[in-house]
Amino acid sequence: MPDEDMLMTGTSFCSSPLARWRRLCSILASVCLLAAVGVGSAAGQNALTGGPTDSLPPNISLPVKVSVAMTVNKLIRIDEGAGTFTADVDIGYRWRDPRQAFDKRSVGIDRLEFADNRALQQLAAMWTPKMVMRNLSAAPAKETHHLIIYADGNVQHTHRLTGTFETDYRLAPFPFDSQQLSVRLASGQYGISSVDIVTEQRDLNSSIVRQGWKYAGWQAEQIRYRHSNIIIGDSAQYAEMTASLTVKRESLGHTVIIFVPMVIILLFPTIYLFDTKEEWYREWTKRLSVLSAAMLTLVTQHGMVILRYPSLPVDSAVLQMFRLSFLYIFVLLVIFITLYNQRFIETRMHHHYASELQYVLRWALPLSLAVSLVYLLISGINS
Repeated sequence: MPDEDMLMTGTSFCSSPLARWRRLCSILASVCLLAAVGVGSAAGQNALTGGPTDSLPPNISLPVKVSVAMTVNKLIRIDEGAGTFTADVDIGYRWRDPRQAFDKRSVGIDRLEFADNRALQQLAAMWTPKMVMRNLSAAPAKETHHLIIYADGNVQHTHRLTGTFETDYRLAPFPFDSQQLSVRLASGQYGISSVDIVTEQRDLNSSIVRQGWKYAGWQAEQIRYRHSNIIIGDSAQYAEMTASLTVKRESLGHTVIIFVPMVIILLFPTIYLFDTKEEWYREWTKRLSVLSAAMLTLVTQHGMVILRYPSLPVDSAVLQMFRLSFLYIFVLLVIFITLYNQRFIETRMHHHYASELQYVLRWALPLSLAVSLVYLLISGINS
């Protein structure tokens, strides 16, 4: 009986309205707790990823301003023949996305940092301006990523890579030339009305060439930016920015290789314009032999320059100077056959006139050659 009374009392207690109400409240509380956890997880995930990866940042004026800066860590190769250069560079992007903002007090820090694979995963899960390097000729040999998300929603992405880029070389003023080693950047998905590329003062300040940078035969000067609009595929306009490192060629070595031999080659036949000590006939044949040797030597040097510098355009200052030198030797050949040939003078003209012409030409020709060579050189430098 005592056990049965206790059982009946317990059953009666559990079946009371108050017990059923408490059980219902407990179930509802559990459901609400699970829902709150789910919503909190979703909200936390949304704060981390920024929502849909293809939707533009909300509550900011369009186009989204993307600041870009380039740092050159190392120049690996300059290939003028292929029209490329290989370098290790840092490309930094900055933009603002309010969806990335978070409460730094509750989180305890004012920024979230991601490196390498974690950075790539985070970038894939959030909105980015989809920047592409338009003149990258092949996949980078090496690359790393670093991402910083600030509490106010500002995002900073640094892309370090070792790559080969296509660029235009301006070789007409060789060897006194400066070249622009360029990286061309554009948004691969968003038109100019959605994404614009800008350069701020802080970007200019961070656009540097690392200390200790060296590349044989070249000297780095500065990094410059040029902004433009381009049309890609569907006739839509996209913002493009070209970041260019200016490098100046060290010309001394090339000058010694090219111009010193050229001057020496032209000097020997020029001396014979002033030589009047020998007899007419012997002097004429001697002049022709010296002129022939000079012509063959100049042809050889021209061929060596072409082989050594195959990328030189036909309008380059160096090749124009070679053409002028060939013309000079041809003029000397005509003069030696006529005005310095006794037989020609005796049959075609008066000896007095020949002497006067020789006196004028022995000064006029070398002076004209020197002035023309200097003019071509200066024109090439300033072109």
